[in-house]
Amino acid sequence: MVVDPRSGIIYMLGGKQEMWMWMFNDWKQLKPQNIPTGTAFAIAGFDELRNRIVYYGGRANNKFYPETWEWDGSNWIKRLSTGGPNVGFADLFYVPALKKLVVFGGGVGGKKKPPTNQSMAYGPLFPAAYTTYGAGCTGSGGVPALSGTPPWIGESFQVDLSNLPSTGAAILFTGFSKTRTRVGGIPLPFDLSPLGAKGCKLLADPFLGQVLTIGQGAAQARIPVPASSVLLGFSLFNQAFVADAKANTLGVTTTNGGEGKIGSK
Repeated sequence: MVVDPRSGIIYMLGGKQEMWMWMFNDWKQLKPQNIPTGTAFAIAGFDELRNRIVYYGGRANNKFYPETWEWDGSNWIKRLSTGGPNVGFADLFYVPALKKLVVFGGGVGGKKKPPTNQSMAYGPLFPAAYTTYGAGCTGSGGVPALSGTPPWIGESFQVDLSNLPSTGAAILFTGFSKTRTRVGGIPLPFDLSPLGAKGCKLLADPFLGQVLTIGQGAAQARIPVPASSVLLGFSLFNQAFVADAKANTLGVTTTNGGEGKIGSK
């Protein structure tokens, strides 16, 4: 059994390739198109980076299956047929510092095959990540802040803005560098104080701009990432300019910068 921390729903595989979920007050059987081969003595855990349940191993018809499966919310996807730790009865848990699932211990049963103390990690070859850098400048709603979710190919990632004026507009910029603008080659960070925005800096290449509507001091945007492996490992950079007439003579404040490294699930 494993719990999805986003919904609180508990998923269970067992019996003869049966899958069930606990809906807070009752069990409901699921019948996905695909299901793991072995369902006895398998191990499962929740990958917090990719928001997926990972299932490994299991026995069926007196045979151990070293298979790795992932539940994407609607179906099981087989990721690996071999190459796992070749154990059951083990512990599988997510390690935030590694951003990976780790298997420890376990065995395959029987007196001639004692338990092992081995450890193995499982995660994407190209993990996505979103980090922030630099600082925003003070406005009427405080210091505008930017944060984001990891960008995966074929999906959209989200950028959130907070500490904004209660209403108004902001422009979210997306570019390809935090050291130089694509147009004009201006070195970054670029100080906006001489323009009337004291303490504000341009921290990201403003190659593309998206106008956002502010509501209750916040705004958000979803940015699609093409489903192309060519993008793996590349970074996108974000920063928002916020309309704020009370902040300075330019009437604009800026957020911190954000860097999204594109990965594949």
